[in-house]
Amino acid sequence: MDESAHFEDFMQLAEGTSSCDKFLERVEAAGFGIKEAKMSDAVAEFDEHSLIYDPTRFRLFDLFHEKQHLLVYEKARKMGIPLQKLFNSRMRKICETDAYLAEMWLCERFDFPASFAAERKILLLEYIHKSRTALRNREGLGELATQVLGYDIQAKIEQYLQ
Repeated sequence: MDESAHFEDFMQLAEGTSSCDKFLERVEAAGFGIKEAKMSDAVAEFDEHSLIYDPTRFRLFDLFHEKQHLLVYEKARKMGIPLQKLFNSRMRKICETDAYLAEMWLCERFDFPASFAAERKILLLEYIHKSRTALRNREGLGELATQVLGYDIQAKIEQYLQ
Protein backbone atom coordinates (compact mmCIF):
# COMPACT_ATOMS: atom_id res chain seq x y z
CA MET A 1 0.00 0.00 0.00
CA ASP A 2 1.25 3.47 -0.79
CA GLU A 3 0.94 6.77 1.05
CA SER A 4 -2.50 7.45 -0.46
CA ALA A 5 -3.99 4.27 0.98
CA HIS A 6 -7.16 4.67 3.01
CA PHE A 7 -9.13 2.58 5.44
CA GLU A 8 -11.41 1.35 2.65
CA ASP A 9 -8.40 0.10 0.71
CA PHE A 10 -7.36 -2.13 3.59
CA MET A 11 -10.91 -3.45 3.99
CA GLN A 12 -10.98 -4.84 0.43
CA LEU A 13 -10.92 -8.58 -0.01
CA ALA A 14 -7.35 -9.60 -0.71
CA GLU A 15 -8.18 -12.52 -3.03
CA GLY A 16 -7.19 -11.73 -6.61
CA THR A 17 -5.06 -8.69 -5.77
CA SER A 18 -1.39 -8.51 -6.64
CA SER A 19 -0.66 -8.00 -2.92
CA CYS A 20 -2.35 -11.30 -2.09
CA ASP A 21 -0.68 -13.12 -4.97
CA LYS A 22 2.75 -11.90 -3.84
CA PHE A 23 2.00 -12.76 -0.21
CA LEU A 24 0.90 -16.31 -1.07
CA GLU A 25 4.01 -16.79 -3.23
CA ARG A 26 6.12 -15.68 -0.29
CA VAL A 27 4.26 -18.05 2.04
CA GLU A 28 5.06 -20.95 -0.29
CA ALA A 29 8.67 -19.81 -0.73
CA ALA A 30 9.01 -19.88 3.05
CA GLY A 31 8.04 -23.55 3.00
CA PHE A 32 4.43 -23.29 4.11
CA GLY A 33 1.52 -24.88 2.33
CA ILE A 34 -1.63 -22.89 1.62
CA LYS A 35 -5.09 -24.13 2.51
CA GLU A 36 -8.33 -22.38 1.75
CA ALA A 37 -11.08 -23.10 4.26
CA LYS A 38 -14.22 -21.61 5.74
CA MET A 39 -13.29 -20.59 9.25
CA SER A 40 -15.68 -19.83 12.09
CA ASP A 41 -13.66 -17.28 14.09
CA ALA A 42 -10.34 -16.42 12.55
CA VAL A 43 -9.96 -15.26 8.98
CA ALA A 44 -6.49 -16.77 8.68
CA GLU A 45 -3.87 -18.51 10.77
CA PHE A 46 -0.54 -20.20 10.42
CA ASP A 47 0.28 -23.59 11.82
CA GLU A 48 3.69 -25.24 11.62
CA HIS A 49 3.03 -26.45 8.09
CA SER A 50 0.64 -24.08 6.37
CA LEU A 51 -1.34 -20.90 6.15
CA ILE A 52 -5.06 -21.60 6.44
CA TYR A 53 -7.26 -18.77 5.27
CA ASP A 54 -10.80 -17.99 4.21
CA PRO A 55 -10.55 -16.19 0.86
CA THR A 56 -14.17 -15.03 1.14
CA ARG A 57 -13.30 -12.96 4.25
CA PHE A 58 -9.52 -12.37 4.01
CA ARG A 59 -9.00 -8.61 3.63
CA LEU A 60 -5.82 -6.70 2.85
CA PHE A 61 -5.81 -5.66 6.51
CA ASP A 62 -5.75 -9.35 7.49
CA LEU A 63 -2.95 -9.94 5.00
CA PHE A 64 -0.92 -7.25 6.78
CA HIS A 65 -1.46 -9.06 10.10
CA GLU A 66 -0.46 -12.46 8.69
CA LYS A 67 2.54 -10.94 6.95
CA GLN A 68 3.82 -9.85 10.37
CA HIS A 69 3.76 -13.51 11.41
CA LEU A 70 5.45 -14.59 8.20
CA LEU A 71 8.30 -12.13 8.79
CA VAL A 72 8.91 -13.70 12.20
CA TYR A 73 8.81 -17.25 10.82
CA GLU A 74 11.19 -16.36 7.99
CA LYS A 75 13.62 -14.79 10.44
CA ALA A 76 13.46 -17.82 12.75
CA ARG A 77 14.22 -20.17 9.87
CA LYS A 78 17.19 -18.06 8.80
CA MET A 79 18.48 -18.19 12.37
CA GLY A 80 18.04 -21.97 12.53
CA ILE A 81 15.32 -21.77 15.20
CA PRO A 82 12.85 -24.64 14.78
CA LEU A 83 9.36 -23.38 14.03
CA GLN A 84 7.84 -25.64 16.68
CA LYS A 85 9.42 -23.29 19.25
CA LEU A 86 7.28 -20.49 17.83
CA PHE A 87 4.08 -22.51 17.74
CA ASN A 88 3.90 -23.35 21.42
CA SER A 89 1.03 -21.54 23.12
CA ARG A 90 3.17 -19.01 25.00
CA MET A 91 5.22 -17.93 22.00
CA ARG A 92 2.11 -17.73 19.82
CA LYS A 93 0.67 -15.17 22.24
CA ILE A 94 3.82 -13.10 21.88
CA CYS A 95 3.68 -13.35 18.07
CA GLU A 96 0.04 -12.24 18.17
CA THR A 97 0.99 -9.29 20.36
CA ASP A 98 3.63 -8.35 17.78
CA ALA A 99 1.08 -8.52 14.94
CA TYR A 100 -1.51 -6.48 16.88
CA LEU A 101 1.12 -3.86 17.71
CA ALA A 102 1.78 -3.61 13.96
CA GLU A 103 -1.97 -3.26 13.37
CA MET A 104 -2.12 -0.36 15.80
CA TRP A 105 0.74 1.31 13.94
CA LEU A 106 -1.24 0.87 10.71
CA CYS A 107 -4.42 2.27 12.28
CA GLU A 108 -2.53 5.35 13.43
CA ARG A 109 -0.46 5.73 10.26
CA PHE A 110 -3.49 5.75 7.96
CA ASP A 111 -5.90 7.38 10.40
CA PHE A 112 -8.38 4.50 10.55
CA PRO A 113 -11.78 5.22 12.12
CA ALA A 114 -11.60 5.43 15.91
CA SER A 115 -14.21 2.70 16.37
CA PHE A 116 -12.19 0.23 14.27
CA ALA A 117 -8.93 1.13 16.03
CA ALA A 118 -10.65 0.72 19.41
CA GLU A 119 -11.77 -2.82 18.51
CA ARG A 120 -8.23 -3.73 17.48
CA LYS A 121 -6.84 -2.14 20.64
CA ILE A 122 -9.07 -4.37 22.79
CA LEU A 123 -7.61 -7.43 21.06
CA LEU A 124 -4.10 -6.06 21.49
CA LEU A 125 -4.63 -5.47 25.21
CA GLU A 126 -5.90 -9.04 25.64
CA TYR A 127 -2.74 -10.37 23.99
CA ILE A 128 -0.53 -8.01 25.96
CA HIS A 129 -1.96 -9.49 29.16
CA LYS A 130 -1.42 -13.05 27.87
CA SER A 131 2.12 -12.23 26.70
CA ARG A 132 3.13 -10.60 29.97
CA THR A 133 1.88 -13.66 31.86
CA ALA A 134 3.75 -15.99 29.51
CA LEU A 135 6.96 -13.99 29.81
CA ARG A 136 6.78 -14.02 33.61
CA ASN A 137 6.13 -17.75 33.77
CA ARG A 138 8.62 -19.08 31.23
CA GLU A 139 12.37 -18.76 31.65
CA GLY A 140 14.14 -17.83 28.41
CA LEU A 141 10.99 -16.88 26.51
CA GLY A 142 11.92 -13.20 26.44
CA GLU A 143 15.28 -14.01 24.86
CA LEU A 144 13.66 -16.17 22.18
CA ALA A 145 11.09 -13.47 21.48
CA THR A 146 13.80 -10.82 21.17
CA GLN A 147 15.75 -13.05 18.76
CA VAL A 148 12.87 -13.68 16.37
CA LEU A 149 11.09 -10.33 16.67
CA GLY A 150 14.26 -8.28 16.49
CA TYR A 151 13.27 -6.15 19.49
CA ASP A 152 12.50 -6.49 23.19
CA ILE A 153 8.76 -7.26 23.31
CA GLN A 154 8.59 -6.56 27.04
CA ALA A 155 10.00 -3.07 26.55
CA LYS A 156 7.71 -2.46 23.58
CA ILE A 157 4.67 -3.51 25.62
CA GLU A 158 5.64 -1.20 28.47
CA GLN A 159 6.22 1.65 26.01
CA TYR A 160 2.82 1.06 24.43
CA LEU A 161 1.06 1.00 27.79
CA GLN A 162 2.49 4.37 28.86
